[in-house]
Amino acid sequence: MRNRGKTYSQQLDLLRGMAIVLMIVNHSGVRLLDPAEQQQGLLGALLFLGSFAPVVFFFTTGFGIGIGRREVTLTHFGSTLLKAGLLLFADQLMFWENAKPFGLDFLGFIALSSVVVTGVAACKRPRTLCVAFIVIAFVLRFGIGPWLRIHGELPARGAWLFGVTPVDGISYPLSPWIIYPLLGFLMAHRYSTAVDSGGSFLWPWVSVPAIGALALSVIMYAEHAIFFRWGTVSFAFFVLSISLCLVCVVAAWRLGTKGSLATRLLSLRGIASLAVVPIHFALIETLVASGIAPLAEATMLAAMATLVAVSLFLSRLFARRVDRWISSSPRTVAWYPVAAVAIFSAIAIWTLPRPSFAVFAAMVVGQLAIAGLIEVRGRRIAAAGTDLLQTRPSDQ
Repeated sequence: MRNRGKTYSQQLDLLRGMAIVLMIVNHSGVRLLDPAEQQQGLLGALLFLGSFAPVVFFFTTGFGIGIGRREVTLTHFGSTLLKAGLLLFADQLMFWENAKPFGLDFLGFIALSSVVVTGVAACKRPRTLCVAFIVIAFVLRFGIGPWLRIHGELPARGAWLFGVTPVDGISYPLSPWIIYPLLGFLMAHRYSTAVDSGGSFLWPWVSVPAIGALALSVIMYAEHAIFFRWGTVSFAFFVLSISLCLVCVVAAWRLGTKGSLATRLLSLRGIASLAVVPIHFALIETLVASGIAPLAEATMLAAMATLVAVSLFLSRLFARRVDRWISSSPRTVAWYPVAAVAIFSAIAIWTLPRPSFAVFAAMVVGQLAIAGLIEVRGRRIAAAGTDLLQTRPSDQ
């Protein structure tokens, strides 16, 4: 993979923001609505659409790596492993809050997929390998996995690999969820080619598959197929997820022009896209603790809109504060206090009585601190690259 410099896409930031909206809609509905209303009417439809949030998020993970447009060196891969380790740590804080020693949820799967996709990017023929892995994951989940389930019980590791039976503590089995970041990586190569050549990225590489998958989903719905993703992913949900993900891509690339209203309202970049995860959880649980749930439909819609606006505002504010603090701190010591906060948060989770609001607060603070650590790591890598460029003339 040749070193071509790094490419930035503001549409990708908008796509992240769209995924955040879906996430907040889904999580707020689950926590603030009466269970009987979560499956019907407008709110039921919104919650169902919100369940596709991780699909879009994992797609952006692969796409972001794909447009990195730089050689994957040993140092670069080590940096990816460090970031993955921090994300896994942040993921475990949530499980520790519930007295579970280990699990794999949203942030943990982003960590895993980042390592897998970066490894693919380091190969000589990344696109060929990416397509092969997508086919393998699809066959494992919807071909071999169901056959093995019929002919015998799968062990926990096999269940995680094939994704046909739920595994306690695992929200996202490898198959078929790894397909989404791999698909994002594959489409990023097409996007980079279109940028270099001045061609069109959206048509037909995105629009045609989106329409085809949507048409197939409509047919399956008419045949009463099951659209389900919790624990396992049904074939109908998978097909529809591909369509909705690509529709979001089309929307982001159509609306994500510089200075557009959608860009100003929804775009999230860097640390803000990580910080919004614990922030929106904190806001939702604060509302739950206030005793206002369950909410009526009109109130729920207003609450969703408010939670989206406040979550985005606070995550951007947090990112700006961290940016100022890192910029004013010496590069070699910037990570010490943030690491200390993350460690003390983990200790507090294990030592304070559970469940309690104090333990939940420690989890939120710890995840925010880890987001800060990831930002410090990114700054140090960028600074090291700048220093290298500045020293090259004198070395020649």
